[in-house]
Amino acid sequence: MSSKRNHATESSNPKKKVRKALDVDIKMKIIKAYGNGKKVFEIARGERLSHATVLTIIKDKNRILEAVKGVIDIKSKILTKKRQGPIHEMEKLLMIWIEDQIQKRIPMSLLMIQMKAFSLFENLKEQQGEDYPKYFNASKG
Repeated sequence: MSSKRNHATESSNPKKKVRKALDVDIKMKIIKAYGNGKKVFEIARGERLSHATVLTIIKDKNRILEAVKGVIDIKSKILTKKRQGPIHEMEKLLMIWIEDQIQKRIPMSLLMIQMKAFSLFENLKEQQGEDYPKYFNASKG
């Protein structure tokens, strides 16, 4: 009486956990409820989320609140911070330069792109005439 399992059928159909992205509106609702004294498990049950998810949102409260100030669409699912100043302009100009090089079929190397990014940043920094405190280092990716 052997009770062997058929491992081929178990591994061929694994169940993937579906990851659910929460929009900023729900995150703000959770933060507000917690601020009003509601318990974590009550919030989790009401929103049909795990208590770990609710705790993570509460832990990241400051980052979420800071991001909400710059968010236009409250239904946004991704919190991003817009870059400003010479770095933002350099990224736009670098993309235009790269597209131009591709159209001209000029081969590019990583070092060539890094040097162009650095020179664009330095030129933009000089044009603005301000002491930009950030140091720019072209990364490898």
